[in-house]
Amino acid sequence: MSSKDPAQDAINGLVAHLLQMVSTGTNSGANEREPRELDSFSDLKRQKQSLKNQRIADANRLRNSYGKRLIALLFLQVGVADIIFVVYAWVGEGWKVPTSAMQVWLGATVVEAFSITIAVTRYLFPSEKGSSGSGLS
Repeated sequence: MSSKDPAQDAINGLVAHLLQMVSTGTNSGANEREPRELDSFSDLKRQKQSLKNQRIADANRLRNSYGKRLIALLFLQVGVADIIFVVYAWVGEGWKVPTSAMQVWLGATVVEAFSITIAVTRYLFPSEKGSSGSGLS
């Protein structure tokens, strides 16, 4: 029975392996136990690498999912902002919208979309400097 958490699967596999070792016993000399310990260590190293690769693959799938959703939301936001501006210009002002209102509206939309994109991409794709504990740069 496999759970959705690869770390839990690795722990369960390790526990099962240890229980098997305890139940079979080792009454032979140290020479026969030494290769088994080395095999166990190499198995743990392979499991650790496998878990690391799984985390990387999961993170990439998550980034891909967030990226597609972010692009869709930004297009939706700009589209809704344009629709609201057209309704405001058509119904509210009779197409006589002050230039300053257009500049503020469009500037705010661009700045908001750009800042959201920067914030999310810095989170999804941190720089090497940022991941070492020195903060975002």
